[in-house]
Amino acid sequence: MFKPFTSADWETAIPVSLAKTKRVIVDSPDKANIRLLEERGCLIRHALESSASLECPANVKGPFRESRVFMIADDRSNVQIGADRAWAMNITGKGAKVVILDTGADYNHTELNDSYLGGYDFVENDTDPQDENGHGTHVAGIITADGVHTIDGMTARGVAPDAGFYMLKVCNSDGFCEEDDIMAAMEYAVNRLDAKVMSISLGGENFADSCDSDPLAAKVKWVADNGILVVIAAGNSGKDVISTPACASKAVAVGAVDANDIMTSWSNYGKELDIVAPGVSILSAYSCLAAGDCGYYWYTKLSGTSMATPHVSGVAALLLEKNPDYTAQQLKDSLFSTAKKLGGRFSGHGRVDAFSAVGGNSTDNGLEIYNITIALSGRAATIKWQTNAESRDTLFWGPDRRLRKKAYTGYSTEKEARLSSLVPGRTYYFKIQARDRNGNVEMEDNGGLLYNFAIHKPSRKSAPPLSISNIIVKLDGNTAAVSWLSDGLTGILSWGPDTQMRQKNYVFGPSKQRSTLLTSLHAGTTYYFKIQETDWKGNAVIDDNNGMLYNFTA
Repeated sequence: MFKPFTSADWETAIPVSLAKTKRVIVDSPDKANIRLLEERGCLIRHALESSASLECPANVKGPFRESRVFMIADDRSNVQIGADRAWAMNITGKGAKVVILDTGADYNHTELNDSYLGGYDFVENDTDPQDENGHGTHVAGIITADGVHTIDGMTARGVAPDAGFYMLKVCNSDGFCEEDDIMAAMEYAVNRLDAKVMSISLGGENFADSCDSDPLAAKVKWVADNGILVVIAAGNSGKDVISTPACASKAVAVGAVDANDIMTSWSNYGKELDIVAPGVSILSAYSCLAAGDCGYYWYTKLSGTSMATPHVSGVAALLLEKNPDYTAQQLKDSLFSTAKKLGGRFSGHGRVDAFSAVGGNSTDNGLEIYNITIALSGRAATIKWQTNAESRDTLFWGPDRRLRKKAYTGYSTEKEARLSSLVPGRTYYFKIQARDRNGNVEMEDNGGLLYNFAIHKPSRKSAPPLSISNIIVKLDGNTAAVSWLSDGLTGILSWGPDTQMRQKNYVFGPSKQRSTLLTSLHAGTTYYFKIQETDWKGNAVIDDNNGMLYNFTA
């Protein structure tokens, strides 16, 4: 099932409808099958490129599959991604066009009326894609709202306020989106519209890998092959997966971070994740039909990967103003190469950076963080650092790279944070953000790798006379050979595409030269590993690169 991704809609499945009719899809249809279904009371809804959809009585059986239902899942965020600095360069998305697949749009809203280029309602099969849900209007506003009114001291200006948008309504007022309507809208965009960017904030089942075999993901790949950049919400399950169709190999899968560039607890973060953007409490326009009173212009704040996705689509629109001849691949390359690196694999290529994407150079505000030290004592750690100006700092930390915990300091130049109740045997990560009295902000995250330290378990045995040395990694296609020297009896290499390192390779025997083969690696993925050796007495030694872990990229 497919639905827009907002924080209120974390689940991606609902009970099957008990309606008197059902939507079905016939893949690779022939005239005889279609005629048979028509004789059984079915009506053709969409004649697609390689399939057809029909509305059939609920009790009809035949050579078809049932259409799946998919679910839909401010100023501060514009500053966060540097869009305001792109505007200062007079880059506002002029001439760029984005097609949005969602619940429709309140195109008469004062924030959107001069950006609306037209659209179609695939739910009701007419040319009026009005928004009775509100989600689509909110998404459109994040891309291209003008910032007309001030709400609580902020405007709801979009990332690319001078871009135009088409709205293809594929979700009903309850936020449910029929698969065949989505596919029909994709074909409509390719065959009838001139937009170079497609923004989709909905999704369904979760996949751990690329999902081009999924019918809707395959359709996304087809759209991308026709020259359109397809930007899609990754989903809100908070799991190591990506929802379809964002998991399509040629989609740009977007996750969500908060205002501090910390990955949200509910954003999906699988290895198919490409990029992240602000997605928490985003102020944008809202539909008057959904609000129930069209005597006013409405605004609201929503959270979700649905809100992160149009930030990326908006930056693509800014890129198109500066580089109108860019292909979809060039747009994708620019978005990825200029993203702010956040460290780890949870954030893909990083957080989208509008200013860098359009050719701006990061400005040095003069604020520096330096002289970081870590002192361990039992189950506590004291982290100290200095800044070259008085600042109030935040230390983001935690036992994984999402850094969900925070420690704060007051205004000073010498800072200290004490972390307690740490778990022996666990590695902790951190980064530091400083904000001076002039509002300048500096982040120190070890070049995107994050700082880390480990709390070691106390040993009941004397130090083992073991050593691990000469660690070598040799790559060959989708395999890696890891070798090392040790005097142990049993070696264990723990490894994986994240710091959990759930996979283990065992090496037995007293041979000093050890080696093992890691297979089925994915190109472009970074893998982490550590090595443990145990002798015949049960003494053990672990080499984890002093808590940093060894790593390589396939």
